[in-house]
This record gives sequence, structure tokens and C-alpha cells, in this order.
Amino acid sequence: MLHSHYPLRIVGSKHAFTALGLFIALAYPCQSTEIEAGAWAIQTGQSRGKPLEALLNKELKSNDRNFPYRAILTISYLKPAADGLPQGEERSMLKSIESQLNDLITKNRTGKLAAIETHCSQSKFLFYVTNKMIARQAKEALNIPPPYKITMTVRKDSSWSYWRKIKSRFDD
Repeated sequence: MLHSHYPLRIVGSKHAFTALGLFIALAYPCQSTEIEAGAWAIQTGQSRGKPLEALLNKELKSNDRNFPYRAILTISYLKPAADGLPQGEERSMLKSIESQLNDLITKNRTGKLAAIETHCSQSKFLFYVTNKMIARQAKEALNIPPPYKITMTVRKDSSWSYWRKIKSRFDD
């Protein structure tokens, strides 16, 4: 399951941090909270007794035939806080990854960043792409400092079933 934590807001159709979302995520990690930040819905809560932060790109339309492949990129933290969320430099690194993915995929119109979830010492970035190679090239092009490692799965999901499942949690 995709789990997330750090809040973003969209400027036009691009991503950036929002102070309000960050405040809510850090101040109320045990409550279920949802705010709108541009095109992104930000939700905090708990899963398995740990804080959970999730972001969903609400501007996306499910079943976009131009992007039939689902890619999930996962990075684990080396120095998470006791609650499993990133802190300090790792939080900054996550912002950098999101920005890089935006540059590598969204700006080139080869994919769409759909959701970001952070939970239990890792963040997962869900995006939909035109083909498997685009996802692999984006992963290889990411500038991630050692010793961090990124894993990725890519699967055909032309109906966007995974994104719709995540979206349904925000619609409740």
C-alpha cells in the first residue's frame, strides 16, 4: 500500500511545499485531517499505530489512456524520527525527489505524479507513465545521495485502479 507524509501545494500545475500542510502534518499526526492545497489533497492519520501522511493529485482523471503504466518509486529513510517520519535532511531530500520527478516526467509530458505517501520510515511516489522505459529512465536520472537506495515497480494499470483506490480514501 502506498503511504505518504510530506505536504505539497501546486503552483499552476507544479509542486512546492505549503507551510499550512506541513504544520498540520507535524502538529496533528494522529488525527485524520484533510486540506486542499491547490490541486493536491493532503491527508494525515494513522496506520498500524504510526503517523501517515498522504498527498493525492486531485486534478488527475482516472483512466488516462496516454499513461497506462503505474510506477511506484520507494525510498527508505536512514535516520527517521521515532514515529517513522523523515526529519531534517531526509525531509529536504524528499522535496528534492518530488521536484526531480516533476522535471523528469511531468514537465516532459511523459507521465503524471499521482500520489505521495509516507509511513513507517519510507516514502512512496505513485506516478503513471506512457511506457516502462520512461519510469526506468526517471529512476536512473534521480540524483539521490549514497547510501540511499530507491526501489521501483512498474506495472500495466491502464484503468488506473490503484490511483482510484487511493482516491477513494480521500472521497470518504
